[in-house]
Amino acid sequence: MSTGGEVWIALGAALGLWTALSALRRGIPGPVAVIRWFAQSWLGRALALCAWAGAGWHLFCQRP
Repeated sequence: MSTGGEVWIALGAALGLWTALSALRRGIPGPVAVIRWFAQSWLGRALALCAWAGAGWHLFCQRP
């Protein structure tokens, strides 16, 4: 397996562990709460706009 595959497996395992811990303990915010906070924050919206612009640049402007 490549290093990239191992990274994706580790990210998936961490996300699963975080989801399970947030369901068991009330003090830990879950992924949905973090996404909701990120979407309501001006910083989150600005970062999402930058990510959207970067993806569009690489998708449409970097064609050979």
